[in-house]
Amino acid sequence: YGKLVGAYFESHPNNPNVQTGLIKVTKPNHIATAALPSTWEITDEFYNFKSIDPNNQVLMTIDESTYEGGTNGSNHPMAWYKEYDGGRSFYTALGHSIEQFNEPLFIDHLLGGIKYAIGLGNPVDYGKAYAELVPEENRFSKVTFLQNLYEPMELDLLTENKILYIERGGGVHIYDVQEKKDSLITTLNVFSGLEDGLLGLAVDPNYSENSWVYLYYSNPDEEVQHLSRFDLVDDMLLTDSEKILLKIPTQREECCHSAGSLEFGPDGLLYVSTGDNTNPHASDGFAPIDAREGRSPWDAQKSSANTNDLRGKILRIKPETDGTYSIPEGNLFPEGTAKTRPEIYVMGNRNPYRFSIDSETNYLYWGEIGPDANTDSLNVGPKGYDEINQARQAGNFGWPQFIADNKAYNTRDFAAQTTGAVFDSLQPLNQSPNSTGLEKLPPAQPAMIYYPYSNSEEFPALGSGSRNAMAGPIYYSKDFEDSGHNWPDYFDGKLLAYDWMRGWIFAVAMDDDGDFSKITQIVPNMKLYNPIDMVFGPDGALYILEYGTGWFTQNPDASLSRIEFVKGNRAPLAQITADQTIGGLPLTVQFEGRNSIDYDGDPLTYKWNFGDSGAESTEMNPSYTFNESGRYKVVLEVMDDAGFTDLTETEILVGNELPEISWEIVKGNSSFYWPDQELDIQYKVNVQDEEDGSLSEGSLDPSRVTVSFNYLPQGSDNIIGAKTHADMATAAYSNIGKSLIEGSDCMACHKEKDSSIGPSYYAIAERYADQETATDMLSEKIRNGGAGNWGETAMAAHPSISEAESRQMAEYILSLYGPSGAQPKGQPTEGNFTSIDHLESKSRGSYI
Repeated sequence: YGKLVGAYFESHPNNPNVQTGLIKVTKPNHIATAALPSTWEITDEFYNFKSIDPNNQVLMTIDESTYEGGTNGSNHPMAWYKEYDGGRSFYTALGHSIEQFNEPLFIDHLLGGIKYAIGLGNPVDYGKAYAELVPEENRFSKVTFLQNLYEPMELDLLTENKILYIERGGGVHIYDVQEKKDSLITTLNVFSGLEDGLLGLAVDPNYSENSWVYLYYSNPDEEVQHLSRFDLVDDMLLTDSEKILLKIPTQREECCHSAGSLEFGPDGLLYVSTGDNTNPHASDGFAPIDAREGRSPWDAQKSSANTNDLRGKILRIKPETDGTYSIPEGNLFPEGTAKTRPEIYVMGNRNPYRFSIDSETNYLYWGEIGPDANTDSLNVGPKGYDEINQARQAGNFGWPQFIADNKAYNTRDFAAQTTGAVFDSLQPLNQSPNSTGLEKLPPAQPAMIYYPYSNSEEFPALGSGSRNAMAGPIYYSKDFEDSGHNWPDYFDGKLLAYDWMRGWIFAVAMDDDGDFSKITQIVPNMKLYNPIDMVFGPDGALYILEYGTGWFTQNPDASLSRIEFVKGNRAPLAQITADQTIGGLPLTVQFEGRNSIDYDGDPLTYKWNFGDSGAESTEMNPSYTFNESGRYKVVLEVMDDAGFTDLTETEILVGNELPEISWEIVKGNSSFYWPDQELDIQYKVNVQDEEDGSLSEGSLDPSRVTVSFNYLPQGSDNIIGAKTHADMATAAYSNIGKSLIEGSDCMACHKEKDSSIGPSYYAIAERYADQETATDMLSEKIRNGGAGNWGETAMAAHPSISEAESRQMAEYILSLYGPSGAQPKGQPTEGNFTSIDHLESKSRGSYI
């Protein structure tokens, strides 16, 4: 965008915005300026700009001395042109008033710019275009092989049709794609407390010849992590064949951060990621650098910043055939260097959970899961960020002294509760008594991509909310034969970065120098349930493990899948509409299949099944009459002329008419409220139900009618969505809060009835049931995050959620606990309602 348009808006000039200033024409021979005088006095609004592209061909500038409010100095452009991506771009900042469009000079200027952009009849040369067309999302198809997995961790492919994957509890599985069969081939005995367990998996590059696989797991008998090689023969893991290459001492007094990922590089070197093995919960979400005696588990300087310790690192070794390893050239510290470990390739890591190595450049990419501070602290350090990093050679990436683009933390005396100077990224020092390594560390390297809980200024496309950054594979189409579902050339050389919590995948492009260029989200509408590992298989399709929404448990949505790219004919998409889905006997429903889609424009045939009635139809838009009460599942199958099909269904409830409901505003405004006044109305709700009676006639019990008033801030309605009949049956009082929760990332850490990494909503409601300030407290916690009330795990901040929204979410949570376990009673069916919610929200919205 910035290169196409040429600049970004910075600010308006001072009040008044519209002023008279002097334009200077800098290119008088251009078609957009040829009719203009060399200087031109004009009345307009003169924008200030930032990030001005130096490739802009500036046509005119504004003299800032002739008006007030300019911030661009002597080179303040007002119009420019350029060639971009094989086409032409013209921009003018003029034209903010209706009067300008009656000004002949401005019209000549604008018309000239339009003619330039059109190209004056020049032939189109597509060879000059260099932007890549992002593949259509509907060409990606997710094929799910398995669900209901128990904490899946990593996967790799043994052959084109056999997937090896592991579970944290020790399970080692093989899934046969052709046979559609999952086999638990062994369960390793592992320590699975804290974040430990069976963590890492890699298949030897020469597996077809040597049958070797590598596992990284937590020894159950001593506080060490094992990197071991096993023989896997005839779908059997021979545990007696274990060769322990490396033992990494760890501490199990305190949680957290084990990492444990394994990957082979293109040169046959094995990379191993290790976490900082440090409790992050006693440092307020900032750097855990508590150097007091006995506080080693709370000090990442003992691990990540320790040149003589293998924790908080990415290691690089060369496995040898006898089950040992050697040290390759180019690691961070040469063999024999005092107070160092030669296995270290990258140091200064917190929890480098997933990483990949570029098969062409040998660059290392990894996701770094960051700390929890929601805001910067002037005397402690920056807020927390997750990172996507690139290492072209061995280096120190800063943790726990630096984060993001080398934002520095302050030194800190936890005993005195004071802070000192910031760490120096060029000459970092590790003076912790818990470190056994060098005091002088290599210079810290900045992250390539970094983002906090809130919206990122540098990388706004990444959004906001909870975060767990991970680095997936780098794709090269030449590595794969045309299997029919291998990914397209567009992804050549691009890194797939993904986030375990946010559920997105971004393609990260580099420029010719290997520097970050741009990010593009792919499959944004494909629901991913906490993706935890992904690799490209021999067929060029993306194989992916999803951990599922609950922590430390088996999840119905934990799955093994393959994301294919459909190059040729795409299956159609069946869609049903019905003019009514609920009604009394007899019920005639007009169905429509006309909204079904074929992305390739193929003609479709239709096949309807009307449920237990056994009736069918091949019409596009049939009508059918149900003569018996019951629930009917109506199924539509559509088929294109290539035989590709899709199914969809809807439910029809027969035997009970929907009630007729209407509101009567007896006193007060019926369609709007005054933004600076209390809302005060008198109302009456009318309900007429054919089977159950009428409120006005007294034959319907008012207690069977739930009435609610909720204030919905502008922008929230896209989360609420349409409500089903079953939703309406629950009290409307809490529907908005419930929908807001379901539309956020809250469900990644909380469940309604069961505990996850966070407490259940029922448990929260029960604890705070008698506290008058519970709504305020929970509302603030939702927006700003926190830790300590339910254990040490921090809750992410949600700064994009408004106060009104967070209150509705809190009210829903608190409504779950009560004598009946049901919702509050709500409002009477007629009476008065007053509210100042719109005043407290300080935003536009609606009462629902």
